[in-house]
Amino acid sequence: MKKGIWTLVVALTFLLANSAPLLAQDASKSAQADAQETPKYRSKYKARGNVHSIVVTLPFSVIYAGVTQSFTNLELTINYEDQALGYVEGGRSRGVSGEIVQVWIDPEANGQYRLEVRNIRLSRMGLLGFAGTKDWSKDLLAAINKELASRPTTSQLQSAVESDPASIDARRKLIEAYVAGGQTNEAVETYRALLARFPASHLDRVNLADLLISRGQADQAIEVLKQAQGADPEITLQLARIYILAERGAEAVELLTPLAQKNPADIKARYHIARAAYLAGDVSASKTSFSSVIEQAPQHPFAEQAKLWLRLLEAGPIRKPMEAKTALSLCELLIKEKLDLLAQRYLESIIDSASGPERNQAVRLLITIYQPQRQYAAIARLIEPQVEQLKKDKQGELIYHLALAQCGLRNFKPAADYLKAAKKAGYKTPKELENVLRGYQQ
Repeated sequence: MKKGIWTLVVALTFLLANSAPLLAQDASKSAQADAQETPKYRSKYKARGNVHSIVVTLPFSVIYAGVTQSFTNLELTINYEDQALGYVEGGRSRGVSGEIVQVWIDPEANGQYRLEVRNIRLSRMGLLGFAGTKDWSKDLLAAINKELASRPTTSQLQSAVESDPASIDARRKLIEAYVAGGQTNEAVETYRALLARFPASHLDRVNLADLLISRGQADQAIEVLKQAQGADPEITLQLARIYILAERGAEAVELLTPLAQKNPADIKARYHIARAAYLAGDVSASKTSFSSVIEQAPQHPFAEQAKLWLRLLEAGPIRKPMEAKTALSLCELLIKEKLDLLAQRYLESIIDSASGPERNQAVRLLITIYQPQRQYAAIARLIEPQVEQLKKDKQGELIYHLALAQCGLRNFKPAADYLKAAKKAGYKTPKELENVLRGYQQ
C-alpha cells in the first residue's frame, strides 16, 4: 500500500514538472481574462505592452504622493521607487506566488499626467499557484482615484477661503497647493493676504520669507520679517539667517548682538553671531564667540559645530575670489546648517576654476543642493562636458548622477547609456533602475 502511494506521488511530481509550461500558459489566459474586465490602453512605450491607464490633471508631487499612499492603502509593499522618473513598483508575495505591480507617471500636454499600471503574476507552482494571485490594476487605479479625489483642487481651496476668510488653515492649504503646482506668485500673494489678516502668525511670516529668498528676493524677505509684531527671538534668528543668505553678515551680527547681551546664556544666539562674524570677515570676533560656545556648553551640538568652524578659521578670513579648498570646507558646513543657497553661490563661483578632485567634490556638493530642487538640467550641465574624463578617472558615481539627471529630463536613451558607463567606471548601479529604464523604450 505504501509503495503504491509513493509511486503515485512520484508520478504526480513528474506530471507537474513536465506540464509547467502548459500550466503557465493556461494561467496566463486566466490572467488575461481578469484584465479584460476593465479596458486596457496600449502604451506608447513598447516594453510596457498593454496597461490600465487614467489621465490626471494635478501637480506631479500630489499625484506621486497619491500613488504611494494607494499602495499602502491596499497593503501592497513598495519595493522600488524613483521620483525623478515617476515610477513606483511593489506588490505582494505569498511564498510560491505573488504579484508585481508597476506604475508609471508620464507627463502629457496641458499639465496632465498619464498613469499606467501593469500587473505581473508570479508562480512557481503552475496553474495551482496562479489561482491564488490577482490583477491589482483595477483596484489600484480605483484607490488612486479615491486618494486623489480626497485632495481638493485649487479652485475648491480658493472657494473654501472665500467662504471662510477667518480660517487660517484654509489659507495654508491653498498656499500648499500653489507651491505644489509651482504657482509661487500666487503662493506669495496668498501669504501676504494671510499676514494682513493674521499679522501675529510668525510661522507663516518665516515661511513667506523662505519662499521669497528661494526666489532670489532677499530684500523682500528681510522686509517681511522686519514687519513682525513684538520682540520674538526666533524671528530675530530667522532674520539674521536671511541676512547671512544675502551675504550681509555684518548686519546679522548687529542684529544678534543685543539678543546675546540680553541673555548671555543663550548659546544659540552666540553661535549665530560667531558664524555671521566669520562670513562678514571678522575672524577675531568669530573665534572669540565660537570659543565661548565651546567653553560654556562643551557637550552641546553647537560646540561640536563650533570646533569645525574654528578649524576653518585657521586659514584666515574669506577672500574673494574664494580659494577652492576653503570654499569646499565652508560649503560642507553651510549645507549641514541648511544654508544651501549661500553654499550654492560659493560653489558655482569656483566650479570653472577648480580642477581634478576639487572640482569633483564641488560637483558632488552642488548635486546635493540641486537634486531636491529637481534641477536636473543644472546637474547635466555640470557633468556632461566632463564625462570622458570621468570615465578615465573611474568616477562612476558622478556619471551615475548624470544618468539620474537624464531620467529627470526624460532623456531615457542617454540615461541608459550613462548608467552603463557608470557601471563600467566601477560604480555599483541599482539593478532596479536598469530594469525600469527598459520600460521607457518606445
